[in-house]
Amino acid sequence: MSVSVPVKNVLDRPATPSARTAALCMPMAKAAAVHKVSCVAPLGRPAVSPQPTATPISGNASEFNVGGWTPYSDALWNNHLIGPGSSQGLPDNNQTLVPALHNFTYDVYFYGDNLGLAQALEFDVSQFFDNMGFIFGHECRLASGNEWDIWDDYHSQWIPTGIPCYPQSNAWNHLTIKVQRTSDNQLTYQSITLNGVTGYTNWTYGHGSAPGWYGLTINYQMDGNDKQDSYNIYLDNLTLSYQ
Repeated sequence: MSVSVPVKNVLDRPATPSARTAALCMPMAKAAAVHKVSCVAPLGRPAVSPQPTATPISGNASEFNVGGWTPYSDALWNNHLIGPGSSQGLPDNNQTLVPALHNFTYDVYFYGDNLGLAQALEFDVSQFFDNMGFIFGHECRLASGNEWDIWDDYHSQWIPTGIPCYPQSNAWNHLTIKVQRTSDNQLTYQSITLNGVTGYTNWTYGHGSAPGWYGLTINYQMDGNDKQDSYNIYLDNLTLSYQ
């Protein structure tokens, strides 16, 4: 069974701050069919969010902003798709659905008004059951090499892939990520496709530890640069397919 879950407008709500930097996330008013979310570092300056410059592909996109005073502040938005707090009406109370899932495809269109101000953009799929954690992290490292890194969950470290990441500013970029949890509970990173160009890794890593955690989530993160310059990102047509 393959299921595609549209989640394009589920991330536009108060978010969970990044563990690396405590960022304050707050919802902003809806404008011009674009849902806005802004994140600034605590006690930082208000982020300036101009009128939307991106025309939504679906007619209904989400805008995200990071700014403030604290250098390298990050902001993480997540969504619980399956398990406790499910946004899709799938609490999986018997805890049978999540352990049965192995293949995941994260697909999204994103638009940046000035991607040169971003330190990195991160797109994750996370699975938790039986006290195990499977965090499939993907980071487009923009400020230091324009390269994709992937997350080694067992050793808790980023691994450079050698796959280039050159998204275009002021244009819609199409990203597709494919990953797999193997039959022996390892994490395999299969491919990253940006604007029609695919990079293959097929690298496998051990899983992490997550006592008491359960569910399936997706994450999206924006990283600030050394000056914490304010920048905006729009997301549209975000889906996660799993089987």
